[in-house]
Amino acid sequence: MGERTLHRRIKRLAGRYPGPLAVTWASSPNFRATPTIVAEWEAYLLDHPADIVMIETLRRVLLGAENEQRDVSQFWRCVSPLCRGSRTVIVSHHMRKPLQDAGQADHVRYRASGTTDILAGCDVGLAVSKQSDTDIQIECVKSRVSEIAAPFVAHFDALPGEDTPVTFRWLPPAENPYHKAETAILNLLHTSSIHLLERAAILDALLPKGLGLRTVELALTTLRERGQV
Repeated sequence: MGERTLHRRIKRLAGRYPGPLAVTWASSPNFRATPTIVAEWEAYLLDHPADIVMIETLRRVLLGAENEQRDVSQFWRCVSPLCRGSRTVIVSHHMRKPLQDAGQADHVRYRASGTTDILAGCDVGLAVSKQSDTDIQIECVKSRVSEIAAPFVAHFDALPGEDTPVTFRWLPPAENPYHKAETAILNLLHTSSIHLLERAAILDALLPKGLGLRTVELALTTLRERGQV
């Protein structure tokens, strides 16, 4: 991501923040998470205290290969000093696309690209999946500090235009169309005499009830990933 695009996105996300917000960013292909570089980051943070440090993405800063346990373990050891005190370090990483008809074996927990040490090294793991142009589903797949919460959907609110402020809004289950679709699918299968329906039959039954085609298909994919259908 270029610095201009990054600046515009930060400005949009902070546009409705009620007070002053200090954000510092750096974009360079030469950043690598080595002990020397992290020590420089630490020294900078001593003079410029930060509550949150975001690393976007793991691939950009990892010295080595994401498939190698040794390289990923070294990364976690390098960045651990940044977590001192109450500071939170967020590291983004990409998931591979879901496999068709893989069921529970293809749950979002298992779709992070690379070695399992990527998820093993963090305290909290969140899987973020795009549901539509305005909605994302967030699912906690690991937590060392608390119980794992149920998945939820966040909705983007924004006025038309490239520079208008953007806010996130949590959608409760009653307003969440994907939760409605999942519930409707499970109820349909439960009430069916054979508990087995083709995709076309499910769509024929649910689309007339006001659920969108994409919503139902995404709900089916999610339920397959969880092994529920």
